[in-house]
Amino acid sequence: MRTSDARVTARMRRTESGEVLREYIVDGVAYGSIDAVKTALGGA
Repeated sequence: MRTSDARVTARMRRTESGEVLREYIVDGVAYGSIDAVKTALGGA
């Protein structure tokens, strides 16, 4: 995937215990951190 084609969707949700979970979805694959997204995009 080229970084110019990448679309990132960020999703945040709160669990019943109050913890906030962040998820970043790129090309149908979910990542747990923005650093993981950067790595997937080739260090962009």
